[in-house]
Amino acid sequence: MFFSAPQLKRDSLGGRSLDTGQQALLFFYGVFWATVIAATSPYRAFATALALSASHRSERRNAQKRLFVGFVLLNALPAFVLFILYKCVVPAQSTPRAVVAAAVASLSVFGIHRVFHALVCSKETWHWFYTEGELARYNLGDEEKSGSPWWAHLLPGFGYLFGMPFLASLIV
Repeated sequence: MFFSAPQLKRDSLGGRSLDTGQQALLFFYGVFWATVIAATSPYRAFATALALSASHRSERRNAQKRLFVGFVLLNALPAFVLFILYKCVVPAQSTPRAVVAAAVASLSVFGIHRVFHALVCSKETWHWFYTEGELARYNLGDEEKSGSPWWAHLLPGFGYLFGMPFLASLIV
């Protein structure tokens, strides 16, 4: 079996504890992944009702494109990154360095949000994923939410995705 669930050991008080880097990775990554999903909600990546039944064909098609890209970038990619971090970067050691490496490696999930933003929510890509009406209705047209150029999100996104695991590997 490629991936086995971590075994939590009981501490002296009978509770469960995270005592290895891999267990800490699962905890931190889960917390950070939830933050990423919450940060992407204004962009309607998972608007399944619209993707299936929007009255305007263009809005339905845009919602379908966002749903596909959202699934790949916000579901499949984080799961793949977690698998790589778990198997290749963070050790199953019971040391403070392993736990710190797990925390640092977990930060890589923030790169996924930046890549999603670069591809779906940047001013150069709006017309592929939103109609003018959707931009106004979802309040996405301002510079603060979506007006940055795609590369201003993609470069930091790759920095998080590759830089944090690299730093974590230096820690252990």
